[in-house]
Amino acid sequence: MERQYRTLSEVPDWARETVRYLLAKNYLRRDENGDLPLTDSVLQVLVINDRAGLYDL
Repeated sequence: MERQYRTLSEVPDWARETVRYLLAKNYLRRDENGDLPLTDSVLQVLVINDRAGLYDL
């Protein structure tokens, strides 16, 4: 089973800035409990997209 990251402080360093940016832009939102339902697979895709400039609008 993949690890779940529910808070920004739980997100690994290599993905934290991307998640922080996506939260600030409201591209990523917390669930009804205030948690970030993120997994390693999701983080990898988000970081790859960020590095490719897909969130630079």
